[in-house]
Amino acid sequence: MRANRTKIPYFLALMCCLLNVPVFAGVQGQPAAFDQDLYKIGAFVVSDSGRLHRVVLDLQSQDAVWEDLGGDGAGQLRPTVAALYEHLAFVISLNGDLYSAQFDGAWQWYYNGNPGVALSGNMSAINYVYNGTSNDAVFVVGDDDSLYVYWRRDEGDWQWSALGGIALTHYVSAVSYEDKNGNLHLEVYVVGGDGNLYVKFWDGNAWQWNFVGRPDVNVSVAFPFAQMSDYYTEEVFVIGSDGHLYSVDISNTWVDRGGSQLAKPPAGLPLHDGRSSSAFIVGGDGALYKNTSGTSWTSPGACGLQPFVSPINSGADGYWIFVIDDNGSFLAIADTIAVPCWHGTYGYDLSAYPGAP
Repeated sequence: MRANRTKIPYFLALMCCLLNVPVFAGVQGQPAAFDQDLYKIGAFVVSDSGRLHRVVLDLQSQDAVWEDLGGDGAGQLRPTVAALYEHLAFVISLNGDLYSAQFDGAWQWYYNGNPGVALSGNMSAINYVYNGTSNDAVFVVGDDDSLYVYWRRDEGDWQWSALGGIALTHYVSAVSYEDKNGNLHLEVYVVGGDGNLYVKFWDGNAWQWNFVGRPDVNVSVAFPFAQMSDYYTEEVFVIGSDGHLYSVDISNTWVDRGGSQLAKPPAGLPLHDGRSSSAFIVGGDGALYKNTSGTSWTSPGACGLQPFVSPINSGADGYWIFVIDDNGSFLAIADTIAVPCWHGTYGYDLSAYPGAP
């Protein structure tokens, strides 16, 4: 892989400074990755100006194409995106309403409203099969600190449902899967104000709460990440008050995965063998790290990064991580690259391509 970072000509940078015009507006918040085909990956991300953008990276041609999807009726958007597919993304407006951008021959914007309270925090979107039909769900916490879902069943109409909870932190992570007996599982993980992890799950007829707990320390970064492997091995990642990464499995067994001064939300992907997961996280030093199993840590490189990361499996070219640096540049980094931070970013600086925000 090569660094795809370009330099701005001196005279252009000077003119922009004199005119007080930024060269790049930059992006922010939580991106949402997707895979388009075997050698193409991409992500939705919100710009500093509050508009939704989409970029597709061709790993063969090493070219990236940007689209400005706007915001249309939504106005300025909050810096968080949830994507179900390459053609469907959900965003939240500054006034706390849910909107979606969908491609159906052309990009269209849809107003999805709210459940009676304004929405905030991040979202978690999943696809699931119910009665033989494909359906979708978006989980989010409202300003009343309770959990809500915007979903549909049997390909019917979308609807809001209140899932309850009190004093919940405003970050959620959901998974859907069928177990070996063919039973559908919908699960969404949240952290309560008491520092414990909870799960809201669909039992086939109704939504139920279950207490998961915490490791020997409080959960200080309330951004759980739930990941299912190919063999229905479930792991949820959280950050403890001691700065370590912790995971818990379906037997409620907590594992201290180590780390130091971790204070950012983790994200994860299953390993190639499908039996366990990898966690990607930005450390307290702003560098990107990967935890594979137990206390085994590597760094794919890059530093000066913002908290949120969004990993994706390209299918043919391994895992890639979308992340934003402190300058607002949008980066795609291969997880197989391990270089010291001072060598710079290896991968692609997507903000250097034409049309980038």
